[in-house]
Amino acid sequence: MTPNLTAFTGVDSQNLPDVMVSVQFILAIGDNFIDKKLRKKTINDYRKSITDLLKNVQILHDERIFLGDISSENVLVDPETNLVSFVDLEQSVFLEDHSKIAFFARTEGFFDENTPFLAPIAQDNQQLAYLLISFFCRGNMFLLIDHSGAMTINFFK
Repeated sequence: MTPNLTAFTGVDSQNLPDVMVSVQFILAIGDNFIDKKLRKKTINDYRKSITDLLKNVQILHDERIFLGDISSENVLVDPETNLVSFVDLEQSVFLEDHSKIAFFARTEGFFDENTPFLAPIAQDNQQLAYLLISFFCRGNMFLLIDHSGAMTINFFK
């Protein structure tokens, strides 16, 4: 099975609200935890989306594909199925053994100052972790102030 990859060349996916729904909107909790029925559905929706996200990233990494910019702006969730798609794939590359990655533009709030020094797959995994944090809280917003990531980690202590 291959992940749902959607590449847009010259199209700003942020301006296509009727076609795509960004992770940050589809996974918004809101009042869904007050009502027991909605809470159970919301938890199941989260579980399905997160499981699909992790599975798709693993499939790409198993194929030695480096995404380079995993963030809420580049991951979309189908509101009907809660399945994940990736967009803005211009930076994605196939990795050869021991490949070095050139500079990559990343979405602010989803990387820290150490990210460029990690191995390519580890860079994606770190950005994936910041994305998962963003699903549940604003902890990764500390990255806008402290680029080391220490404030974000301390938020959870």
